[in-house]
Amino acid sequence: MKYIFVLLILLSELRASHNRIILEDDFNPNIDKISHSTTSFGLYYVFRYFDKSKKKSVLFSFAVGLCYEIYQIYDPLEQEHFRGVSLHDLFYNVTGIAMAVIIDDMFKKEKVRPLASFIGNKEI
Repeated sequence: MKYIFVLLILLSELRASHNRIILEDDFNPNIDKISHSTTSFGLYYVFRYFDKSKKKSVLFSFAVGLCYEIYQIYDPLEQEHFRGVSLHDLFYNVTGIAMAVIIDDMFKKEKVRPLASFIGNKEI
């Protein structure tokens, strides 16, 4: 219930903004788009490292990307050049997360062990 309340507050704040919220953008893979996908890819593995489930890692990674997009609406340092929510950035976030999930599944099927387990078995 508290999540629904927070979501309603965020949506009402978005509607109250004076600027156009959703930016016109394109799918060209420039440095911004690549940064979105690689950051989301990395965030997925950060959450997996801290023993979060696959579902929670996907959810948290997407939530961080979405929060950053919302933050760009109200960023006080960007008053001259307004940056709002880019749906294409969110698409690249999802693409990075999807690639991380695919690679995570491949490692699980191959039963790849971490490098530390190999180092730990050797006597020095």
